[in-house]
Amino acid sequence: MWDVRRFEIGYWCRSSSVGQGFVTEAVLALTRVAFDQLGARRVELRMDGNNERSRRVAERAGFTFEGVLRGDSLTPQGEMRDTRVYARVLGIEEAARLAA
Repeated sequence: MWDVRRFEIGYWCRSSSVGQGFVTEAVLALTRVAFDQLGARRVELRMDGNNERSRRVAERAGFTFEGVLRGDSLTPQGEMRDTRVYARVLGIEEAARLAA
């Protein structure tokens, strides 16, 4: 049984398309699908702690910063890095659905 339906959205944008709103639009669309069609209770975005553009995407898409996972992954060069976690949760950022 899947008690807490949670999903994570990952994204990457071609450098020639950065700053045009495509990632924010895609995150918003995928978030709607997760809550409206897949019955999500929680949707997460996780990103490199130094990725300012991803932070702005999360904030524009209505996600709440929850915390930093310190030293939880490695850079391509093998150095430790932090991960920032943002989420939208049913009944908090996401309006609770009316019972049918």
